[in-house]
Amino acid sequence: MRRSGNRVRITAQLIDGPSGNHLWADRYEAAMTDVFDLQDRITESVVGAIQPSVRSQAAESLDAYDLVLRAYPSVWSLQRAANAEALKLLNQAIAIEPDYQLALSLAAWCHAQQSVYNWTADLSSARGETLRLTQAAAALGGRSDGAGGGAYDRA
Repeated sequence: MRRSGNRVRITAQLIDGPSGNHLWADRYEAAMTDVFDLQDRITESVVGAIQPSVRSQAAESLDAYDLVLRAYPSVWSLQRAANAEALKLLNQAIAIEPDYQLALSLAAWCHAQQSVYNWTADLSSARGETLRLTQAAAALGGRSDGAGGGAYDRA
């Protein structure tokens, strides 16, 4: 952000955190008296830039989608406690939306981790749940990107 007299220039960038890839950038200029309009323009641009990504994984229920987003870091952490936290959140998402393909797939992955890393006393149950969830997710459709089949995908 730069300011000169009554004018402001803002350069905004959107970077994918895990990969570091540059996703979007733009520059905005306005008078300081129009700072709220400028804020709205920037917000609209950012939403427009990320909307396709959000739509590809969204669920019918925003609550279920929020739970899946909150579970993501724990799903990939490879730690027992994080795995349990991810499963708790994913099970809540599945309770809200039983046919949420992404939530089912990620929950299957968490159960598979429990089997592989011996994080469970009941290995047979963890394997069975992995298979059940995987089959449930696969039965929901043929999407190759693994994203959920929510209402946003059908819009």
